[in-house]
Amino acid sequence: MMIQIKFHIQSNNFTKTKKIQFCKNSEKNLDTLYGIAKETIERKEKSDLEQLMMVCCFHMVKEIRENTIVGGIQDKLLEEWSKHQSTVQILKEIRNISIEAKIDNIPKKSLDFSFKHKDFVPNLTELSALR
Repeated sequence: MMIQIKFHIQSNNFTKTKKIQFCKNSEKNLDTLYGIAKETIERKEKSDLEQLMMVCCFHMVKEIRENTIVGGIQDKLLEEWSKHQSTVQILKEIRNISIEAKIDNIPKKSLDFSFKHKDFVPNLTELSALR
């Protein structure tokens, strides 16, 4: 049992790929890191890409384990991002976020977010619900 989440983030200025991985024994660290990231964002301090990814990881693990469909997971992430102005500011710099998540023995889920910068209305594309 393990959590593997890979992010591929593209903006006009950079492309970043990051893999976040937790084994079952250290999964409580994900909860701790999520709590720290969320608290920092809620205090209206400047959030960064790392905090955004931790928030994504936490919600993706929870939703995938609850067998939520990909569209539901995307909606949850968008709802979470839109709550925080500092996160919205980060997203204005980003053109595309692709996320691949492999949780436990559940088939891999892939999500793709393409952002229209003017009004923060993402164009959602389901790459593949199940592989």
